[in-house]
Amino acid sequence: MATRVDIIPALAKLFDTLPNSVDVIDRELAAAGLRARLPRGRGAGAVSALDLTHLAFALTGRRAVRGAAQEVDEISSLPLTGGRCLREEMVREYPDPVFVDELAALTPKGILEGTWSQRYPRDLLPMASTFGQSVAGIIERLPDLESRPASEGVFLLEATVSWEPITARIEFRHGIYMFIVDFGGPRTLREDRPQFTFRYTQTFLGRLTSIFKA
Repeated sequence: MATRVDIIPALAKLFDTLPNSVDVIDRELAAAGLRARLPRGRGAGAVSALDLTHLAFALTGRRAVRGAAQEVDEISSLPLTGGRCLREEMVREYPDPVFVDELAALTPKGILEGTWSQRYPRDLLPMASTFGQSVAGIIERLPDLESRPASEGVFLLEATVSWEPITARIEFRHGIYMFIVDFGGPRTLREDRPQFTFRYTQTFLGRLTSIFKA
């Protein structure tokens, strides 16, 4: 697994910024308890997937270095609130497939533990109780997910964060199903102000995985 010495220049290249900027943010996160303390010696010890996730959040967020730790904590700690399972169907009136709700809405317990009425592929892409831990889990598992046949794997995977209020969502396709997993409460769109959003596509998450696995 990658060490701190490995990830600082790699993230700087990915986010098109200076290694020194990444280093400063990394130290701010460590001081705030959002990055595990590593053994003594520059770069000694492997970086966890959650540490890498927090650095990515800081480099993508809205605030400067001094406010990065607070914002990362807000994003990462967003609680799992539920989700939806949609099934792909062909409708004669439409040339493209449409998605309709399958069974009941997904509950946090159904996503995390499974119930008889909840159709969520926990063995394929397990979620955690918070957004940060869930994204970290994706980074750890992504190579295995992409190596599966299209009918068995995950594709069109995205992780999105929006503000006003701050919420997050993970979406992915699995076979004929589309899964939407929400964190932090319902989304609200306000037409009277622009909404800041960042999105991690499956390709981008794959690049984070490559950095983590290096």
